[in-house]
Amino acid sequence: MSGVKKATVTRSLNKTMGNVQRELEECAKRAEDVGNTGKKALDAKRKEAEKIKPHRELPPDLREYLKGDDKQWKGFLKRFDDSMRKAAELYGDSFGKLQEYDSKKKKSDKKIASIFAEVDSINRSMKGKDWYCDEEKKQADKLSSRADEVVSGLRADASLCTEALNLSQKSFAKYSEAENLAFLAQMEYDRLVDLANNRKEKERIKAENERNAKLMADDIRSLRNRIEARDYKKFSGGTYSDRERKLIDDFDALVSDGKYEQALKQGGDLKAKLENAAEAIENGQIAWETAKTAAEKALSDAKEESAGFDRDEIARYSGMSAGEVQAAFDEVNAAEAAIRAEDFAGAEASVANGMEKIRAIVETTAKNKEAAENRLEIARCIMQALYDANYDEPQAYLDDENDELSELHIVASAPGNVADMEMQVNLKGDVSFEVKNIPDGQEQLCEGAIKNLQEKLGNDGVVFNVTDWGRADPNRKSKAVKISKTVQQETAIQMQRSK
Repeated sequence: MSGVKKATVTRSLNKTMGNVQRELEECAKRAEDVGNTGKKALDAKRKEAEKIKPHRELPPDLREYLKGDDKQWKGFLKRFDDSMRKAAELYGDSFGKLQEYDSKKKKSDKKIASIFAEVDSINRSMKGKDWYCDEEKKQADKLSSRADEVVSGLRADASLCTEALNLSQKSFAKYSEAENLAFLAQMEYDRLVDLANNRKEKERIKAENERNAKLMADDIRSLRNRIEARDYKKFSGGTYSDRERKLIDDFDALVSDGKYEQALKQGGDLKAKLENAAEAIENGQIAWETAKTAAEKALSDAKEESAGFDRDEIARYSGMSAGEVQAAFDEVNAAEAAIRAEDFAGAEASVANGMEKIRAIVETTAKNKEAAENRLEIARCIMQALYDANYDEPQAYLDDENDELSELHIVASAPGNVADMEMQVNLKGDVSFEVKNIPDGQEQLCEGAIKNLQEKLGNDGVVFNVTDWGRADPNRKSKAVKISKTVQQETAIQMQRSK
């Protein structure tokens, strides 16, 4: 009964549930690793920021000299409070996402526990039986399907940990922004105190115009110092240049010459320009530093996360070329050049896109690795069964020894070279096989060899269900499978003869 036969090989329910349990644990670990990424750095940044206590009240004896001049100082305080509040909100949201994930994981665990209880019930009903009956087979299939749904659900829920990571990165950036604002508020506070003291002293000894002109000169000088203490060439956006510096020098010359009234007429507009320039420069610098911090943190977290990925495992099981995998990692690394070029938005986008691709590759790698390992175990069971059936030691090899995902071949010679076996096992665990050297009219030898194989596989918890009996089935045509590849690599499997 020569000719190609086909079979669907499924694992026992207990082994299937063991695989489900292992996949749930691996999925949960990957999710928890993502959720914990960067957490220590964020907690340290949070504690640091919460220690900051900026001055919130000016000295009572100086307040009257600073009416209307404390607007930007108060603005810094308000923005500091807003940044701290937003950072805490993002921190809480991040924690909430992790709690939501934990809640969903607990529900998944309960569902799996319920499924395992039903599996135990089926196992008790199977006591003393070698094969599932139809009803028990249907129940087993339903339990497997439900378990797969739980695993798929947990994979989807794992995105909550990625969302938590994104929220924690934003919280980190907001705490950094708050630190910068507190620093600016303190500098502005110190400037206001010095300015108020100067005004108080000069108001006591000068006439109205002289006093006001000199106070304005102090304001302008203070604003000039404030501006030039920053990188105004980088952040002024044209609001402070040689033209403004010349206007300041001209104003100072009027005050020095005693032309107070003329100085006051020019000083008001000049002061307003300098205030606008100072605010534009500081806002530009804060925005730049915040964007830089966010981009650097995203890159740092991406490197920390991707350092845990097994590149050798990816190369073996992802099914992608080394160039495709490297391209995803290169996209993350490209953020370094973008940061140096101060393209912070581009750097964050590069990190986000690259990590999305890398995570997808890792997920595919895990699925393919599991499929390959399941197939290898099926192959071991088949080879042991053939060995126990007194076949010469079976040999196994891959279609492409450099590709773990290529088709697996099994060849075994029967005693007397009658009913030799040639098999091909794909990644799904489906088997195409040919029982060779069966003389015409003696198809019962083929059937006997296959049923003997089924029986021995059943003893190991593997169902070998023949779905196409080839020419033994009068309603189907045989499709012979010819193995043309020379065996280049054998898989050594330790086997013991059944006694």
